[in-house]
Amino acid sequence: MKVKHRWIFLYDIKDPKRLRKVAKFAESFGNRVQKSVFEFYTDDFTLNNIEKTIKMMIEDEDSYAFIPACIQDWEKTVRYGTIKKDYIDPKEEEGPLFM
Repeated sequence: MKVKHRWIFLYDIKDPKRLRKVAKFAESFGNRVQKSVFEFYTDDFTLNNIEKTIKMMIEDEDSYAFIPACIQDWEKTVRYGTIKKDYIDPKEEEGPLFM
């Protein structure tokens, strides 16, 4: 069994065409939290492949970051506003993450 971890992925892409491409790609792996912020829950192998693909999509003027989040911090998440209907809790099988 591959161990999965929680990640916050954020980016600043200058060109609108590249931005859409990165956003569409990120949507296939995680939950969009804001326009340029995603939550990922994935294993290291998949995350490494995601990062390699994104590196091929961007230019030097762009930036991105993957920020790890431990379970203790993840469970402290407070959400305001509307959660999208297609939102998937990244670890439903282990009980609720958000209170």
